[in-house]
Amino acid sequence: KGQFVAMVGHSGCGKSTLLNIIAGLEQPSKGAIILDGKETDTPGLDRMVVFQNFSLLPWMSVYENIYLAVKAAFAQWDRKKLHDYVQRYIHMVGLAGSEHKKPAALS
Repeated sequence: KGQFVAMVGHSGCGKSTLLNIIAGLEQPSKGAIILDGKETDTPGLDRMVVFQNFSLLPWMSVYENIYLAVKAAFAQWDRKKLHDYVQRYIHMVGLAGSEHKKPAALS
């Protein structure tokens, strides 16, 4: 805890694969990932990945993309609470008025 670790290596050596396994986006071929004493093999709110290229679903609107992620993270919330949360963050990042646009329509 409280440390920064750098992974350095040539293209194709497995840096991104390791990060994807830690994030729970891929499964290791052998062994396990232990974080804070617990094995992890699925995505979690305690680990995030910022992708090099955008990873939005191009056929869905801004609102739908965000709603999908929020609903997955907070499945126990009712529809109104999910909607309010999504709207709050759409406003926070300056996308109010663009909720119904597709990712390709954003600059």
